[in-house]
Amino acid sequence: MKIVLKILSLVMCVILFLTLNLYLITYNVSKIVTKDNAMELVKDIDVVKTLEEQENDSLNALYQYADNNNLDRSIITDVIGSDEVKEIAIDYFMNLVDTILYGKESIPFDSNKIVVMFSTKFDEATKEYAGIVDLSKPKQMFMNEVQKVITSMEEAFPSYETIIETNVEGLTSNNITSIQTLLKSSTRTTLMVATIVIVIIIGLLNWSIYRFAIWTGITMIVSSIPYLLFGMMFKNLSSIIQETDLSINIIKLIETNVGDIIFTSGVVTLVIGIVQIVYYKIVKRTQM
Repeated sequence: MKIVLKILSLVMCVILFLTLNLYLITYNVSKIVTKDNAMELVKDIDVVKTLEEQENDSLNALYQYADNNNLDRSIITDVIGSDEVKEIAIDYFMNLVDTILYGKESIPFDSNKIVVMFSTKFDEATKEYAGIVDLSKPKQMFMNEVQKVITSMEEAFPSYETIIETNVEGLTSNNITSIQTLLKSSTRTTLMVATIVIVIIIGLLNWSIYRFAIWTGITMIVSSIPYLLFGMMFKNLSSIIQETDLSINIIKLIETNVGDIIFTSGVVTLVIGIVQIVYYKIVKRTQM
């Protein structure tokens, strides 16, 4: 009978290992995928410089219009390189992530704000001529060029529906539904409750107020190892990967945010496991 109970305890420990790791994965993803992390990733990126290096046709056409009409190029660069435009792009990506991972309502890329920013910038750049020269036609021509840039941006930021229809990166409605189910807050709650129930079952199988702790403690210590290792690796990524101008923000984000989150979840799991083993040792000694 004892052998049977030990085998059942071992089986439940395997299930506990799987359940606990599913919970830790979903928890870490929910903490890592945030707007603050995304903003940290792009805050130092020079959008204007990047587009110029890519010889973007729409941007060059806008530059050409400014040069031909004696307008300073800052009327363009101040908008495209602004934090506001970065935040609009971040809002788009975060909503896309929220839609894919959590099933939230899809919101398309908001180009209207950028149009308004260009319009305001044109008015500021030409205010000394206001009331002297009719600027309606030059402004309309400028905004037509702006619209070409906006169109290219909208193509770069497709809607959620377009992504699904074109099966970008293998994303389909079926596998997205699976991802959404796994990452729901209710799923994390269910996994947490399941973890507690499994611990209770292991306790009942051992019919003891302390023997269960050696089983669950070891399981938790083993579960913590991958998170500790990956967390330490991510926290020291700069010493592993050679930094470049393009990768430095990603490396810093992974080191300071992603690495900390994963490593912390591993430490907490490890500590809980150690506490349970210490509890087992103390109670066992008093029972002798």
